Amino acid sequence: MNISYTVTVYNELEELKILLPLLQQSKQNGDEIIIVHTYRQEEEQETDLDKSIQSLCKNVADQYTRYHFDKKICNYEKLHQQSCYERLYH
Repeated sequence: MNISYTVTVYNELEELKILLPLLQQSKQNGDEIIIVHTYRQEEEQETDLDKSIQSLCKNVADQYTRYHFDKKICNYEKLHQQSCYERLYH
C-alpha cells in the first residue's frame, strides 16, 4: 500500500524541522510527501522565514506547491483533490 503524506504549511519552520525528518524515516518505496506551502499576502513570499521554509520543503517533498490562501479554503480542497486524481489516473 502506498501512502501520500500531505502537509500544509504556514510559517511553521521549527515544527517542519521536526516533522519532515520523521516523515522521511517513515516513507517507504512508493510513498510520497506532498507539501502545500500557503501564504496570505504576496509580500510574505519575500521574507527570510518563507524562504527558509521553501528551501527545507523543496529538499524533502516529492511534490511542492505554493498556494495563495486569501480565505479560499474550498479552492485548496479542490486543488488537493485534483492533484490526487492526476497522480492516480495519469
